[in-house]
Amino acid sequence: MSLVQGVTTPGKLTNEQRIRRSIRHILIQNGFNETITYSLTHPKHFNMIPVNPLYPQAVFLNNPMTEDRSMLRMSLLPHLLETASFNLKYGTENVSIFEIGNIYCSNEPVLTQLPQEFPCLGMLLTGKRNHSHWNCPAQPVSYYDIKGTVEKMLNYLGIENYSFEGAKIQGLHPGRTASIYLKDNDGNPIYVGYAAQLHPDVQKQYDLKETFVLELSLKPIYRLTDFGISAQSAPKYPSVQRDIAVVVHAHVFAAAMIAGIKSSAGEWLEEVSIFDVYSSGSLAQTGQKSIAFSLVFRHPDRTLTDDDIYPVYERVVNTLKEQFAAELRQ
Repeated sequence: MSLVQGVTTPGKLTNEQRIRRSIRHILIQNGFNETITYSLTHPKHFNMIPVNPLYPQAVFLNNPMTEDRSMLRMSLLPHLLETASFNLKYGTENVSIFEIGNIYCSNEPVLTQLPQEFPCLGMLLTGKRNHSHWNCPAQPVSYYDIKGTVEKMLNYLGIENYSFEGAKIQGLHPGRTASIYLKDNDGNPIYVGYAAQLHPDVQKQYDLKETFVLELSLKPIYRLTDFGISAQSAPKYPSVQRDIAVVVHAHVFAAAMIAGIKSSAGEWLEEVSIFDVYSSGSLAQTGQKSIAFSLVFRHPDRTLTDDDIYPVYERVVNTLKEQFAAELRQ
């Protein structure tokens, strides 16, 4: 009797499997529940979902068993809405769910080849953020809950170059919708999905209250994920903080202003954040708003002085004036 011989290969997860598992872990840790829904759906959903302009054609079955399952899904959103609506009807008012799965579409009116498959992440959030307590009343969820969750997920995956830009998308609330972009290794923006509140008509159709959704294409995330861990030594020298409060037109995006600040402030800028937004009173009458930024500077080799910071501060102020017609708040 002889033993089996040969080279053994240890099993391991593929990169895509590892990323999907990481996404599941971070979402579950943040209170979401995973759902698994049908890949087949009803054609009525086709008119209420965002459509990929490169692959606008739906894929229908030749011999469906029922009309409810006669078309391959082009979005994860419709079945997440059905799941939320079902749970609300049975008394579950707070719903936080996600699904990782494929969507299917084609650029051919009549199929001559297999449709395209796109791995996607869908998320839905509605109800209260927390349960009511004697010292902490229940708070409704908001757009920033779902935005913050996806930001935490991207940071966990090592993706730091992303942005949210206002958009108008079918089936989503105008003024409360953002397209999500990642930057590739060459600095080019890649559209990966959206985060938004549902359009009120769609919420009414599914008997939902304010509901927030997100859908992301996972292929760019597969390419850009970096699980490498980097560390830097603790700073030896103190930081210097400066605040800038400006008045701009109400339609100016704060994210664009932050990008302008980062591009002009130089390498000493360690952090920039918004600590105040005011758009009431006289500012509302003139279509303006006030935004206040906190800038933190630090030099790795010495303590910064006022003489060091002043020209940088002036450069930032001039950038805001030139690019966004900003005025310093008096």
